[in-house]
Amino acid sequence: MKYHLIILGFLAAMLLGQNPDEYIINGKAKMHTAVEHWNEQEMMSARAHFERGMNFGEKEWLFRYYIAYCNDQLVHYYQSKGDKKTAVKYLNDGIKHLNEVIKLNKEFADGYGLLSSMYGEKMGIQPWTGIIYGSRSSTLIRKAIQLEPENPRLYMIQGTSAMFTPEKWGGSNEEAKRLYLEAVELFKTDNPSPLMPDYGKSDIYAWLGQLELKMGHPDEAKMYYNKALEIDPNNNWVKKQLLPRIK
Repeated sequence: MKYHLIILGFLAAMLLGQNPDEYIINGKAKMHTAVEHWNEQEMMSARAHFERGMNFGEKEWLFRYYIAYCNDQLVHYYQSKGDKKTAVKYLNDGIKHLNEVIKLNKEFADGYGLLSSMYGEKMGIQPWTGIIYGSRSSTLIRKAIQLEPENPRLYMIQGTSAMFTPEKWGGSNEEAKRLYLEAVELFKTDNPSPLMPDYGKSDIYAWLGQLELKMGHPDEAKMYYNKALEIDPNNNWVKKQLLPRIK
């Protein structure tokens, strides 16, 4: 049986024409382009790319993570289109993959972080699930930061949770801003390996802009949105969705 699996893995590698590391890096580039274009079919294509990568028979935890990351972007896409049903479908599938990720690699901080974020999104879409997932989401992000206290994506996730959580349940705009600004500083020295998650350098300013707008500061929001576009001029989330809301 083991020999059979090795042969299958070899054949898959021959079919794909790349080693797993090259394949992951190419998939990341596909997804980055898809998000910049805010294109559903390109997002789906990137997701399928990572699903095919499971045939390598190695780095399963990382392929599952990127499938879940693609799912997360699709959740945002379908929410922006008002398609709650499809958003929930990809949200649930992403949560399923991430639970497998943290079983397979208990030291992968970004896995815990994204799972915490997706539980938060689930509570946002289906508020009644808060009683089930609220404490789990908090526990996961604390675990992630314990593993990698200098990972800026984790503070961005924690800040977003603080921004969207009602005050009576511990949310705080001031705490959200503190966490976002901490992420900004950490992004200045963030240098993950090419295989690892590296998103967020532009998006952190998009989140700061949304926070400022929520607090009634449109000029500050516009400043942060423009800062996001300085870093990534092709950030269509900012260019086509967030900035027009101010105008």
